[in-house]
Amino acid sequence: MTTTTEFITKRDYKLNYILDDEIDAVEEMLDRTGYLCDAVSETADSFIPIYTSDVWDNASKISEYIEEAISDGIAPVHGNSSDIDLIRIFQSGYYVYYQSVIYDNLDEIVFNYVAEKINEYLGTVDNVDSIDIDGVNDAIENAVANIDNNDDYDALDDIANGIIENIDNEEYPS
Repeated sequence: MTTTTEFITKRDYKLNYILDDEIDAVEEMLDRTGYLCDAVSETADSFIPIYTSDVWDNASKISEYIEEAISDGIAPVHGNSSDIDLIRIFQSGYYVYYQSVIYDNLDEIVFNYVAEKINEYLGTVDNVDSIDIDGVNDAIENAVANIDNNDDYDALDDIANGIIENIDNEEYPS
């Protein structure tokens, strides 16, 4: 594991602290590719517990998300009572929970993704003290302000690369 000096301070996440692994789900978004909306869905799906005992362990903690999954038609509750599968219904609640946590932090994820790329670059710069880090931070904030879940990680890479190019062109002198 490589450690990167944090020149640009990454944003803190707004966590619910309902399930212990929600921070892991949010941070996994930093390692995804493709469209952000697809990454949210894939990440939420990957965090759904698959073992019956794990599903039951926290079902009571996420009851409102289970209810939301039912009301949104995500949970499989159709058919007669003998067809109802509580595990799948609860798993739908987990999906809604993780998706909600990730979307609640999407702005922070996007900022941190770009900041991480720029921090990696700044770690290779000899004259980093001559760079206005606050100016770079502001540039990131402005550039990611209009990113939404329909954008992709390539757009975030383009933002990071554009800011890095501006740093190389000495547009952020301290």
